[in-house]
Amino acid sequence: MLVTWFLERGGGFEKPVVTHFFNSPAVQAAIRVVDRGGTPTALHGKVQNVKFKQLGCTAVTLDLFDKFYSADIIREDDQSISKCMDRYLDGGVTVADRLRETLMCGDDCDHCELFTDEEKNEFLYHVLWRIAAGGALCQWEDDFTPYRDAARGIYKDLVGVQKNPLTQELEAVSVVYQVHGLDASVPLFARESDNQNFCYLCINPVRREVVYWYSGFVSMW
Repeated sequence: MLVTWFLERGGGFEKPVVTHFFNSPAVQAAIRVVDRGGTPTALHGKVQNVKFKQLGCTAVTLDLFDKFYSADIIREDDQSISKCMDRYLDGGVTVADRLRETLMCGDDCDHCELFTDEEKNEFLYHVLWRIAAGGALCQWEDDFTPYRDAARGIYKDLVGVQKNPLTQELEAVSVVYQVHGLDASVPLFARESDNQNFCYLCINPVRREVVYWYSGFVSMW
């Protein structure tokens, strides 16, 4: 779910904006969270104790993904993704290739140290992770091209860039927060799932807008 919210002049860009976002009557009227049965549900009333962290947002190219080629997770000649033995995660989620294994299985995979903690904290990494993870009945891809193209398109939609007047180089200007939970009339995530639950606030200080990107896990089993 994507919702765009425009900031008032004089607003800050850290915790006040995150808390104010979820407490705005206009936002509460527009956004939905998913309950345990998969029904979109509105937030209402006071929201407090928002748990979040700031992500890195520096990428202006897809160079971060080059590591998948150097580790033979993706074959550069045909973009095919290397397979692995089926792994079964909570909620009936199956992992059958090394790309999704690297992104979804944390420290319990052969390539857990392929990316540094700083790289894993980059919003571009998160975008690819969420696309590849999909939902409980995700029909995964056999080659990397659809993932790469989708990640590029979503990242461009969510992250603002501008040219640095001193260097003439493009740089990202957005501030991105990953929201883990909050105290409200309904929980942000009704079911536990690190891979399928996500909520991001992408704040563009130039355009003075906040984009809300959310998905709540619904188990099919």
